Amino acid sequence: MTDRRDIVCISSIDWDFIWQGHQEIMSTLAAEGHRVLFLENTGVRAPKVRDLPRVRQRIRNWWRGTKGFREERPNLFVYSPLVFPFPYSRVARWANRLLLMRSLRRWMRATGFHRPIAWTFLPTPLALDLLRELDPQLTIYYCIDDLASSSLAARRIVPSEQRLFKEADLVFVTSEALRKRAALFSSRVHLFPFGAASIASIGCGKDASRLRPISRSCRGRLWATSGASISGWIRS
Repeated sequence: MTDRRDIVCISSIDWDFIWQGHQEIMSTLAAEGHRVLFLENTGVRAPKVRDLPRVRQRIRNWWRGTKGFREERPNLFVYSPLVFPFPYSRVARWANRLLLMRSLRRWMRATGFHRPIAWTFLPTPLALDLLRELDPQLTIYYCIDDLASSSLAARRIVPSEQRLFKEADLVFVTSEALRKRAALFSSRVHLFPFGAASIASIGCGKDASRLRPISRSCRGRLWATSGASISGWIRS
């Protein structure tokens, strides 16, 4: 592959969490020569007492790098941001957007990242703000779960996820139920089971052509293996 791209992944999990498709997809892209910045989870709800170990781990991760940034492997960088943990507070959202974008812009200038492809697993208001500020050449939302059902506090994510369905250039989902929900807001929805022993294809239609910044071949496949890891990649 000769067409190398810069990719910013807004993840719904941390890099050191249980290995899943988030890490597998981004690792594969990095191995293919694309530069990837993996932004660790900024949260879908306010933390509780049981989350204290994760808070401590985030602080340790921040110290491991340079102001939260570290190179995990060739072409793959991880950003462990420190944010105000109130994802639906307007004041916290404003402050987090300013802090994160200042850090991201400084790092992107230093590394030469330019108009990246944005791949988000997170549909929070803050994630939407970052996507708009980054001005990506392509925005992909991979909806892997019904996050609004994960807790009572997370139900407030619904409006921002609906906006993301509308604004994303491509939407991938992991189940037929999620596909039906996403299809209410977008015609660019494709079913890619996450962590199942299956291969899905979007073919070579108009949406496949939008993935050409990532890959030049025209097969449109995402290979998912059992054990919740993705061993192949989308080819368009």
